[in-house]
Amino acid sequence: MHPIPERRFHDKKSNEWLNFTTQCRLATNTDKPCHPFYIVEGPMLDGKLPKCVDDYANGRITRKSFWKSAMFSMPTNQISFHNRCVLDKDNGFISFIKAEYATKPIANMTAKLAKKQSIRDSFILNFAKGYADMKGMRLTHEEKFRIDYFCGLIEFIARTVKLHRSAVIDYFDDSDIAWQLQVACVNSNLWIDQVAEELIDYLDIEQGDHYYNQTACDLFEFDIVGDILKTCAVALIEQKGMSPEAAVRKVLKTPLNQFLQDIG
Repeated sequence: MHPIPERRFHDKKSNEWLNFTTQCRLATNTDKPCHPFYIVEGPMLDGKLPKCVDDYANGRITRKSFWKSAMFSMPTNQISFHNRCVLDKDNGFISFIKAEYATKPIANMTAKLAKKQSIRDSFILNFAKGYADMKGMRLTHEEKFRIDYFCGLIEFIARTVKLHRSAVIDYFDDSDIAWQLQVACVNSNLWIDQVAEELIDYLDIEQGDHYYNQTACDLFEFDIVGDILKTCAVALIEQKGMSPEAAVRKVLKTPLNQFLQDIG
């Protein structure tokens, strides 16, 4: 049996992976095959990464800027098959071994929610300890990223349900904010509309009629607004000793022009 053509990327932050992915993205608009391999294994292109790769492929950002943007993305590893012969049991390339349930189903939804709340509260307690005596300290890149992602997420939800972000954050209590900061790095690997939809449903966020200027929205996309709000929140935490929950709530509740004057 001849060896099958395959490509495997074991280093998640590999320029080879970036070049390969860029080549595939550019080939999607042509009649040429993306690559000659039957099996490809490596990081999945999800979360914010597709936009970053498209920007790099089209020359809108440099390679250095791409890796800076992708620094906190933690893509899931995947194996993809690109030729039916790989799946043919007669060829013996792959074979079924066994199947297992990842989790046992919980019949009682109340018990499921209670367990989720218990796990969440435990995380929140540990998360809060890490921010004790924050005043005068500098946040890490990851801590800033968590705040950046959450602020951008609130802006995305606000535009989705046509509410101002100051109204959306009212649906979150401090424990909700702490929890979302805790899971931000995980959620950043999912489509943001999926995360937003689940939160809208979980918190029962109602539709509003707030007017969003489309030209302004195109100019200041939700992630750009998130980055601006993150900068303001970090200043409150590092300079004024506020907790992350309080700082995030303040910047989301206060109009940016007023806030920038106050913090200056």
